[in-house]
Amino acid sequence: MSSEKMGPVGGNMGDAFTDDAFDGVKKITVGKDLECVSYIKIEYEKDGKFETREHGTIRGELKEFAVDYPSECIIAVGGSYGNVDLYKAVLIKSLFFKTSYGRTSPIFGETNSFGNQLMLEGKNGGKLLGFHGRSGQAIDAIGAYFSPVPEPEKQEAIGGNMGDVFDDHVFEGVKKITVGKDLGCVSYIKIEYEKDGKFETREHGTIRGELKEAVLIKSLFFKTSYGRTSPIFGETNSSGKEFLLEGRNGGKLLGFHGRSGQAIDAIGAYFWPFPAPVPEKREAMGGNMGDAFDDGVFDSVKKIIVGKDLDCVSYIKIEYVKDGKTETREHGTIRGELKETSYGRTSPIFGSSGNVAGKEFLLEGKKGGKLLGLHGRSGQAIDAIGAYFWSVPAPEKIEAMGGNMGVAFDDGVFDGVKKIIVGKDLGCVSYIKIEYEKNKKIETREHGTIRGELKEFAVDYPYECITSVGGSYDHVDLYKAVLIKSLFFKTSYGRTSPIFGETNSSGNQLMLEGKNGGKLLGFHGRSGQAIDAIGAYFGTAIGVGCGNG
Repeated sequence: MSSEKMGPVGGNMGDAFTDDAFDGVKKITVGKDLECVSYIKIEYEKDGKFETREHGTIRGELKEFAVDYPSECIIAVGGSYGNVDLYKAVLIKSLFFKTSYGRTSPIFGETNSFGNQLMLEGKNGGKLLGFHGRSGQAIDAIGAYFSPVPEPEKQEAIGGNMGDVFDDHVFEGVKKITVGKDLGCVSYIKIEYEKDGKFETREHGTIRGELKEAVLIKSLFFKTSYGRTSPIFGETNSSGKEFLLEGRNGGKLLGFHGRSGQAIDAIGAYFWPFPAPVPEKREAMGGNMGDAFDDGVFDSVKKIIVGKDLDCVSYIKIEYVKDGKTETREHGTIRGELKETSYGRTSPIFGSSGNVAGKEFLLEGKKGGKLLGLHGRSGQAIDAIGAYFWSVPAPEKIEAMGGNMGVAFDDGVFDGVKKIIVGKDLGCVSYIKIEYEKNKKIETREHGTIRGELKEFAVDYPYECITSVGGSYDHVDLYKAVLIKSLFFKTSYGRTSPIFGETNSSGNQLMLEGKNGGKLLGFHGRSGQAIDAIGAYFGTAIGVGCGNG
């Protein structure tokens, strides 16, 4: 897959090694020998399977650092290097790792190292995909591959041209905004940002009494990914020019810039270039007794403990994750017999697992949206339960273009497309074979019967995805029908495939693509001996890289 290569840093002895870019890193074991890092073992993930790589031969004292992959990823590798007398070479002396949860590992190797410092990290928080470097008995040099992450989108400042320029640049997110009002304007703004799990504040403008005449920001309000809108801060009855700063597709706010002096003269913003999904609330099901509870929305659910008492679920304890930290919530008071679930596809039935004659219910997010929180009613036991799920937008169906002959086909919706093989016959595309992925398993579909000259186009799925399908269609004398004459594909990495089929086609042009760069999820159309018409399903882009379905 496409990745960003950093380094290597360190000495020039030992043999070169390169761990091809994987999907991510689950665990790293580091060996220390006297004054250096002498051994490293990495547990990588690739296509849902784990593979290990080892470098250096003197294991020494071993320590490990594991992350909650795939939710938590390593985003930076730090440490030091310098000359080690015992080996008569420049070696890696220490290593440490930072994660997407804001955690930093202990220092592995020489903890009191005064060597040259090293820091390997991808742009914009890209995750660690693999290592490269040099090693022999110990680790001579180390470099890393990181996943590419797009640059944030900068919205230009709107307002006046007085005051001093300020630029907070880009953080991971905004936790709180405090706005100060003076006569007729917004005179002060304080923003609480988050970066690497820590909070930092920035202040602009001062509340200083009478202001000089100038064009100023008169009011501000904010909208969130949960659909909430703040009150209007500043001049609520403002008759000035209105403005709205927002990221494309609902991307989240990352930072402010603008101009300020005694008040806020102009304001602009940085936004993440992808939309933020809105959690969907599933109403509580069950009884109407007990006290209402609502845990709200977290980043994820790590573990659930359920208590059974006689014929009911009498207790539930949920271990949530928020900003890299674990928080627990408990409901019901009679703990009874306790059982827990964390990982696994389907848990056992908790509670009365016999021939229950009650009403059955199922709470689930649309299209596989994950559980983010619970709400409901409880007293001594659990009276009713509802849930919040991550919202996954419905796929978009792009109507088929081409002829009206052949038999209709519809592959439906998969998780993504891994490879496409296209067959060319005289004057047309006569065959197409698609390698789809669904729940990490590969399924193929074929359309058209005359295979002809075969060529293929593969992407590095799931990191690279097909985002548009182009080509042409026209009447083909040999078949006495309107057929697809050519096809080509564009990907989320900006690549464009060769033209498959009739490369010099002058027929009608077709272009199938989803909104906002959504990935290709499936094909539909018409086919017989050749491909008469083609249409597609696309997801809605809501995340980094290929996004979600």
